[in-house]
Parts: sequence; structure tokens; C-alpha cells
Amino acid sequence: MTTPFSQLIAPIIEKWPNIKEDSYLPAALRRIAWVNEHVAAGGQPLPDHQALEWLGDAILQAAVSELLWRTTTRHQPGVLTEARRSKVDAANLAAIARDIGLIQHIQMGVGERGQGQVESDKPLSDHLEAVVGACFLAGGWPCAVALVDALFAGRTEALAIERSIETVSEDPKSALNLEVQRRWKLPLGKSAYQVVQTGPSHHPTFQCMVTVPDERVFSGGVAETKKDAERLAALQALRVLRAELRTIVIDF
Repeated sequence: MTTPFSQLIAPIIEKWPNIKEDSYLPAALRRIAWVNEHVAAGGQPLPDHQALEWLGDAILQAAVSELLWRTTTRHQPGVLTEARRSKVDAANLAAIARDIGLIQHIQMGVGERGQGQVESDKPLSDHLEAVVGACFLAGGWPCAVALVDALFAGRTEALAIERSIETVSEDPKSALNLEVQRRWKLPLGKSAYQVVQTGPSHHPTFQCMVTVPDERVFSGGVAETKKDAERLAALQALRVLRAELRTIVIDF
């Protein structure tokens, strides 16, 4: 069962009570739209999450790197880099934010609330990063690591990076390009990837199709970003091409 944000943050508040200061945790959960709606005439606007998000992004990268090092045995840079990327990308962070009910604690503008703008991956991941930044400012590295460990607790299956080489230890697009060059002696250009938008304008999603030199087309799943859509399409193509290679070897 997922632990709600209020319970995750409670022991951190108890140990580092200064995180409740307005420029830390409250700011991390405050949208600029809300600030603009609540600033008093002639008064100073309250701090919002944006600067904390910038800081939290860097701290989260480092904290997840340490977490991967502590919880895995394959200390190979390429493998660890890809594993970290998958953990700190917007889609994964937003999924964590949804699981813990973070949106219930975010102060947002009236228009944002009415249109559901904060429910998409980017703002949710931004605020989660901002909370990490607030923890770092309030209690330094130990405080930030305490939060990151709590956020990823029970998600060990997501941190198990000893998986197949095609899903973790390499970039699918680079791997596909190498496979295409090996098989057809041709590079796979940018024009091979065709991305289409599949979601509404306020919450766009994307799907990609990649064409290999023999004119077969491979399609990946729906993703939150164009980059991830391209990776999914490349991964699907890579799986099929490598399966064919294994079949050839076995038949021989």
C-alpha cells in the first residue's frame, strides 16, 4: 500500500522542523499562479516552487545515483546511467507523485485547478523535485536522502537494473542504429522516426513509428514526451530484429 505524502513527510518535519518555514516546503507546493492571485497590493509575493525545482532536480539526480549504487550490484556506468534516467524522468516522478497524492497539497491557481493543468506529468514531477530541493535546504544531504529513500521505498522492482540489455543497459535508439548498420550497412537517419501527437493539447501524449531500411515499420507505445515515444519505437524494432538474429543462429 502506498504511503500518502503527509505520512512520508511527517518524520522529516519532526527531525528537521525548519522545513515548514515558508521558503521551504510551503514554497515547494505553491504555484506561481496561486502566488499571483494572492499577492496583496503593494506587498511582496510569496516564494513559489520554481527555484526549488531547479535545485531539487540536481539533488535528486545525485540522491538517486547513490540509491542505485546502494541497491544494485552491477556498478557499470552505462547501466547505472540508464537506470537513473528512467527513475528521474518526468513520467516516473509524476507516477510517484500521483501514488502519494501530492496534488492534494499543491496550492494552484483557480484556472489551473479548473482545467486540470497540474495533473499532467511535468507539473507533478516539478513539484516533487521542488520538495526534494526544500529538504536539501532545510536539512542538507541527510534530509534530501531521507525523502528520496522514502519516495522509492517499496519500488525495488523499479530499481532492479539486472534486466535484459535491450531494456536497460543501452539507449534503444543508439542500439537500433548500430543494429541497422550491422545488418544493412546504412545509417538510420532522423527521418526514419515519425512522431504523432495522440493526446489533447493541454495534456499531449505521443506515439512514434520507426522505419528500417527494408521498409518495415515498428510502432511503440504512447509516451508523455516525443523523446520517450522514439525510444519505445526503437525498443520494439530492436526486440524484433534481435529475435530474428537469434532465430537465424539457432537454425544454422
